[in-house]
Amino acid sequence: MKATTVLRQDHAQVRRLFAQLGRTKPTNIARRQALVDELVTAIEIHAKTEEELFYPVIAPLAPRAVQDGEDEHGEIGTLIADVERCAADSPALDRALAHLRTRIEHHVAEEERALFAAAARLGHEHLTWLGGEMTARKSQLLQSPMQKALRGMKKLARKVA
Repeated sequence: MKATTVLRQDHAQVRRLFAQLGRTKPTNIARRQALVDELVTAIEIHAKTEEELFYPVIAPLAPRAVQDGEDEHGEIGTLIADVERCAADSPALDRALAHLRTRIEHHVAEEERALFAAAARLGHEHLTWLGGEMTARKSQLLQSPMQKALRGMKKLARKVA
């Protein structure tokens, strides 16, 4: 699978999670929190994979677009922290999610326009190889004991707070 296809699938997954959150009532606290956790994990793994594998390959072809993407990842990270500070039944969560969604939609549009056009110049074979590397890295990050521990610590911190 091409790297751009992997990224498009990630983008679609994030859109689905936002939509599911939008349909989940604030009174369904456990479901909302599970969806927030899944959303945050999906975004963080996507960003890490992009930064480690996709951006370095694309940077020589579109240095400004890659820099913009990295800057946007920083902004998105701040918005994720805002989301994570909110209780699942809080109106503040809806506001934080709306800000995050707007920022991500902008980021995705820019990425799919500028970076995917540059990536196309790499050719099918190179993009397919890179897609395989990205898929493997995403799987590794999902299964990593360190990453699992970090996600568990975030959940514990919310319970204590």
